Amino acid sequence: MKAALGVLVVLALAAAGWFGWGWWSASGDPGLRQAVERDSALAAGQAAVVELNTLDHRDVEAGLARWRAVATGTLLEELSQSKEQHARDIRTARTATTAKLLSAALTTVDGRAGAATLIAAVEVTVAREGAQASTQRSRLSAELVRTAQGWRVGRLQTMGVGGP
Repeated sequence: MKAALGVLVVLALAAAGWFGWGWWSASGDPGLRQAVERDSALAAGQAAVVELNTLDHRDVEAGLARWRAVATGTLLEELSQSKEQHARDIRTARTATTAKLLSAALTTVDGRAGAATLIAAVEVTVAREGAQASTQRSRLSAELVRTAQGWRVGRLQTMGVGGP
């Protein structure tokens, strides 16, 4: 009985050592770091594309602040400079837009440079007070930049528009 217990202890220690060594060696794998970087950029880009296509005239200031929170570089400058005009336009139009991500993928990722390119398809519902809501589908390209706060959108452009 003692011999069987001793063999089980030795096997358990050997298995723990083997799996521990495997985990330790994988943690320094450059491919793993690249995958984590890619997944981080993709998740941030997806959330940002939805955010940048969602805005409600009843809470314009908070919506524009969320836009600026996911932007950097040229896009952030444009949003900051045109903040008052955007707010006026949305209030005058009395619209609320809500975006839904249909699909997204990264076409490039350069972890060393802190840059990535995301393409996405979004469905945007536009609701105007007193009118029936309409839905538009858009294909977008977003240039992502890694900042101290995480991945942000430096440029966003429409690649094409389609119906529902």
